[in-house]
Amino acid sequence: MKRSVLVIVQHFYPDIAAAGQVLTELAEDLVKLGRRVKVITGQPGYDPTSRRRAPSHEEYRGIKIRRLAYLRASKNRLVGRFLSYVSFLVACCGYLLFVSHRDYDSVLLASSPPIMSVLGVLLKRIYSMRFTFLVHDLYPDLAIALGITRSEGISSRIMNWITQTALRGADKVVLLSHDVERRILARGISAEKLVVIPNWADGTLVPGLPTTNTRFRREQGLVGKFVVLYTGNLGLYYDLQTVLDAASLLKPESDICFILVGEGGEKASLVGRAEAEKLSNVRFFPYQPAECYSDLLHTGDALLLTLAGGIEEISVPSKTYKYLAARRPIVAVMAPKSEIAAMIRDEKCGISVSPGDGEGLAQAILRLRDDPGLRETAAVNARRLFERKFDRALVTARFCEVL
Repeated sequence: MKRSVLVIVQHFYPDIAAAGQVLTELAEDLVKLGRRVKVITGQPGYDPTSRRRAPSHEEYRGIKIRRLAYLRASKNRLVGRFLSYVSFLVACCGYLLFVSHRDYDSVLLASSPPIMSVLGVLLKRIYSMRFTFLVHDLYPDLAIALGITRSEGISSRIMNWITQTALRGADKVVLLSHDVERRILARGISAEKLVVIPNWADGTLVPGLPTTNTRFRREQGLVGKFVVLYTGNLGLYYDLQTVLDAASLLKPESDICFILVGEGGEKASLVGRAEAEKLSNVRFFPYQPAECYSDLLHTGDALLLTLAGGIEEISVPSKTYKYLAARRPIVAVMAPKSEIAAMIRDEKCGISVSPGDGEGLAQAILRLRDDPGLRETAAVNARRLFERKFDRALVTARFCEVL
């Protein structure tokens, strides 16, 4: 029998959540590498503007998928997000209670939703599965850093117990960066079970094209503009207010346009501020179809990578690797000491500025606009780095070894 993997994740194909896309590609590659893979997931629900439903049972590229119905409340509100997490956990427990999975060798769970990770420990004990815990976001550290909960609050203590139980019970813990690894080690977890494997991008889906003359640029009247592009979650921990600070300073530069594509809990605030300050150089768009994503990235003359201060050891933006693949200079707004910011500087892929430094961000954008040579060097370096370290096949092969 082929070695078999059970994956439990809230968002999976065809959902657009970044973590779901990563796990979809991983599952596809595990099948190619000879694994038998089943995924337990929920109905698509990450994009609030979409009401798309998918079959409850499906085989997709050799992956068996079981989609469970659960309460898909608004993720832009804390209560709604919590209800969605609990509802999905209950749905998974109900399904696993009545459907045996004794013929699976290992189980893979991600840290989001945070309450799901204890399922890995239970399945390991019940079925003697090997449990691999993939830490995308570290809880309760992330919630505390964002001011959502207090370090001594009951919710923090519950999340801490869940995370510690999963970390101690897992056979292997996969982390996205050495920044996160240091924090996990400080929790007293054995270094022997920790392995750092970054996320990745598919270089065939996001080719490194030098042109910016894309369909999106033409359709949106951006020809002749210097486009500063951000894609993804417009949420709490992406420091997008600093982007608007820079946009305000750059209002006199009529050729510079900021494009923010995505949804999230901070979108209404960002849109409201842009309207109140008459920031005509900032435009917002909803999530774009997956098949248009490469065209969208290649619209940007510079790509924005942001992360709020204080969470560089807790979370890593998965869009980093698609940005590198796109062959574009990157402007990283994140703590200078963070692994990603250091990589952007050391590999000369773009410019790094600190969170909250709107003036520094504005100056970085002006430098890139005014120096085509700098842009080209950063773009070439970005794609070379991607091909050397972060192309899909390279990284998923390492993940397969761990499983």
